[in-house]
Amino acid sequence: MARLRKISGNYYGYFQDRSREPKEKSWPLRVSEQRAARRKLSDLEEGYEKGDFDPWAGGWQRERVTLTEGIERFLDAKEGAVRDQTLEGYETKLKAWARDHCPNDIQLHDVAPRHVSPHVHASDVSPATRQTRFRHLRMLFNWAEEAGLLDDGESPIDDVSKPRGGDTEPEYLDPDQIGKILRAIRAHRKMRDGEPGPQPDDHWLTVMIRLCLCTGLRRGEALPLRWMDVDLDNGMLVVRHREQDDAPTKSGNERRIPLRGDALDALRKEHERRDPDPSAHIIVDSDNQPIREDRVSHRFKFFVRKAKLSGREQIHFHTLRHSCAAWLLQQGVPLAVVSEILGHSSIQITDQIYAHVSDDAVTEAMDDVFGGVDEG
Repeated sequence: MARLRKISGNYYGYFQDRSREPKEKSWPLRVSEQRAARRKLSDLEEGYEKGDFDPWAGGWQRERVTLTEGIERFLDAKEGAVRDQTLEGYETKLKAWARDHCPNDIQLHDVAPRHVSPHVHASDVSPATRQTRFRHLRMLFNWAEEAGLLDDGESPIDDVSKPRGGDTEPEYLDPDQIGKILRAIRAHRKMRDGEPGPQPDDHWLTVMIRLCLCTGLRRGEALPLRWMDVDLDNGMLVVRHREQDDAPTKSGNERRIPLRGDALDALRKEHERRDPDPSAHIIVDSDNQPIREDRVSHRFKFFVRKAKLSGREQIHFHTLRHSCAAWLLQQGVPLAVVSEILGHSSIQITDQIYAHVSDDAVTEAMDDVFGGVDEG
């Protein structure tokens, strides 16, 4: 239905329809690599078939706003949800980026990675500043997707690598990214529904994500859990040292972890759905079989990629544990308490791994993103 053509280093898509005038219409893809161009063209073809995209009628059939207008709407949406000082920081930094790196009156959906990357990865600023710039732009474009001003997967930040502040600093996710992963699981099941062959069975992964995110459990601690290990009435979980089940805790000690929020809600619903025996495993597939560790890693990575998260190749299931710790520290939970929850053998280990999270620069992140996990 459409063909690629490279002109002056950039690719264009050419759509053909003999019933229209002109019979062929070009559309700029704004990429110089063939693989990226084919991916973009495929998305446009799919949109054209659904009636969502029409190059003869100006492209995507949705509201068109300039980047300047998009930033103003983003600031309006954040007003009242964050501190005034934080909002002023957003305004100053986002408008400076738009002024210094983007053409005047550029459309929001025309912003490309080449407009973002030089700002995020500038060599004349500190690693902390690069991370802050990345976070602010990611928030802007995530909001634009949610507001319907960009299609899912159209955000230019998805193709910009996340700045790193040092090899010892673990990756962690924000609630919006967790929501994208959970929605990707749900969308995959919906897409495959009714198709011949076995249906996706990833409900267990949703339960495990919510559990590990809200408790900081390691993969190898969550999989051996049995219903006798949880007290749903009082909201408490016990991580037991079970050598006979090949499930020893890393420190060799047992620990109690409060169950709150999404973790408690997920386990209550799962218990009501299954009415299991107390000795039964909590994390099981549709055949009530325990899950292997490698299957957890494989399926989680599959949906991280499906969700098109920035820096997705550096995100692993263990990132959920880092995220739990980071969120707790960003809320001001004492390091000793976080160390106890995570089951570290000493507070020094916790301090060594997460010292960067206590930096004043990231306290603003709680205003930015911490508002609960939203599966959509």
